[in-house]
Order: sequence, then C-alpha cells, then structure tokens
Amino acid sequence: MKKYRDSQLDFTDRGWNTLYEVVDDPAFKTQSAESIYLNLIHQCRPVPFCDYLKRFLYRAASLEGDFRTIPTETYQGILRAAFRETHTPASFEEGSTKLSAASANWLSQRKASRATVLLLGFGLSLSLAEVNEFLLKGLHTEALRRTDPRELLCAYCYDYGYTFPKFEKLQKRYEAADWSAPADEEEAALFQACRALREKEQTSDSPRFEVFMSLYEQVRILLAKGYEPDEWKQEPARPEDFSPADLEAALYEGIPRDAYDNLLPMKRSALYAVFGEGRLSRKRLFSLLHRQTLPERRDLITLNFYLWSQKEKDRLSPRKRFTAFTEDTNRLLSACGFGELYAAIPYECFLMMCLLTNDPLAVYTDVWERSYQE
Repeated sequence: MKKYRDSQLDFTDRGWNTLYEVVDDPAFKTQSAESIYLNLIHQCRPVPFCDYLKRFLYRAASLEGDFRTIPTETYQGILRAAFRETHTPASFEEGSTKLSAASANWLSQRKASRATVLLLGFGLSLSLAEVNEFLLKGLHTEALRRTDPRELLCAYCYDYGYTFPKFEKLQKRYEAADWSAPADEEEAALFQACRALREKEQTSDSPRFEVFMSLYEQVRILLAKGYEPDEWKQEPARPEDFSPADLEAALYEGIPRDAYDNLLPMKRSALYAVFGEGRLSRKRLFSLLHRQTLPERRDLITLNFYLWSQKEKDRLSPRKRFTAFTEDTNRLLSACGFGELYAAIPYECFLMMCLLTNDPLAVYTDVWERSYQE
C-alpha cells in the first residue's frame, strides 16, 4: 500500500512554499503589505509542539494515513513503549508523575519546555542532531547549551547513545564533584568540562548578549544617521541619544497607543494567533539592556531585520538584500546556538517576505497597522 503523503506533514517545505507563493504572485509588487497580511492571517499558523511530536512518531512508526487523524491513543502507546524500553521516567524530578498522564499532556501541548524535549531525547533514543532539531522546530529555541550542566550531560549521552540511567549516574557524579576514574577518553573530556563549569562561574548565554549589544549599537547608529535636526537643535545626533523608546517607535509606528503612550496589547492584534507575544518593545529592550532577561531568537532576528531594511536600500535589489540578510542572520544565529532562519515559523517568514519588497520597514509597519484595524 502506498504510504500517505500529506503536504501538511512537511512543515519546512510548507513554510518555504508559502513564502515563494506570496512573493511570486504578480500582485505582490504593487500590493506587498496586503498580500503578506492576508497570507499571514489565512495561511500561516505556528506549528504546535504536539503536531511536531506526532509527526516524528508518525514517521518513526511508519504509520499510514493523515497523521492528524491517527488516534492520540496510538501515539501514546508508541511513547509509553519507547520510554519503558529505554528506562526513561516521565520527569527529571522524582515524584508521582505517571507516564500515561505525561504522554497525554505532551501530545496536546501547543508549547513545551526544554526539559520535555530532553526527556524525549532519552525516551525516543534521539540522536544529538534530532534533539537540536526538536529544540529549533518544536520549541523555536536554541540548541543544547554546553554551558548548562544538565544539557551538557544530556548532549554527551545523546552523542554516544547512552540511556537515561547512564545520565542519572553522570548527574550524581556531577553533583558530588566526583571526577575520578573516567571510563574512557570521551568521559574524561566530559569530566573536564564539568569541572570547569563548577569551578568557574560562566554566563551560559554570553554570546547572545554580545550579538544583541552589537546589533543594538548598529541600530542606534542608523537612527542617528536618519535624524533630521530641527531649527532649535542644529547639531548632529549621536547614537547614544537614542533610547529603546526611539527604536520601538521606528519598528511599530503603525501600532495604536493608549493614553499612556504604550503600544496596545498584542492580544488586540489579529496577528496574535499567528505570532503570539514577543514584540521588541521598549520595556523588553530595557530588560535586555539591563540583563534582566536573555535575548531570544526573535529579538536578534528583529534587530538584524531593521538593519537590513535600511542598509543600502538604493544599491541592493530586494532579492540581493534578502540573500545578504539571510546569510548574515544565519551566521549570527549560529554564533548564539540557534538554528538557521526557519520559514515554518510565521514571524520569520513574515520578515523574509518584507525583505523581498522595495521598502521592507514600511511594509513591516503597514502590516502591523492593518492587524489592529481588523
């Protein structure tokens, strides 16, 4: 029997096809913002974690038919059997969490935690590459952090095909700072890395802060270059004169504000169901600049989008600018442990479509404005 092929099963291809269908439409050149907006509202939907997990199980078990119509009990059975075979518990924490309840929860969650993916790595005998792909495409976050003790130990186990009981032994040795008698050279290297983590306080996400600050300073330089002094202040603007509020105003010019000059909540936008939260507002920028929160994937991509939306507008064609943006952004994401731009993430698809217009930032702000008019 020929195996069923569902176009919805291939999230990656679907994302790129959506992008190409929009930008190749003859109406795109004259109605860019409207074409992008309508596509986001009617075609783009974020891939829920539960769908990504079901797709993986569907393929691993060589099931047939539409993967969405397979009974949840079937997927639960696959998970439970795999977890029992690999001696993987339902949680990292000792307790009364039952595998039946945990598996049902994972198969219904639109979002999941990193800990869930780490457990699935052991329960489903995933490779290191598969776990990192789960983190990117299932959670839209960065790859395993080698400066996080638990994730370092997990990465080692995935890489060498070790099961959860092996991880538990390594975890106990880490907690006891027992680096004696490594089994082989690979384990000796692991212990050396573990010892370094315990002896030296590290900022596990420092590359993210470095990239964020570099992008933010470049944005302020651009804002200063574009500033036109009024008749009362003739001296040129300095980058340090520009605050997070100025960047917020440039990015979200079309979004209505309340009586206190705050952007209306994201939930008032028709794009909330597509993008969720995550605007680079002045409040978020302040928290990032003061290291109260970690820069996320969307923060970095948005800043780099702003730079490329303004960079060499008169010299680069839209497609050349899009290619340059993609290459540059992928380089930055890689430096931070994130995967490359992924068109199946609606927000990233949105930015890439904007880059293929003659005035990316104007289209970006126009789409946001339309989303609040609906």
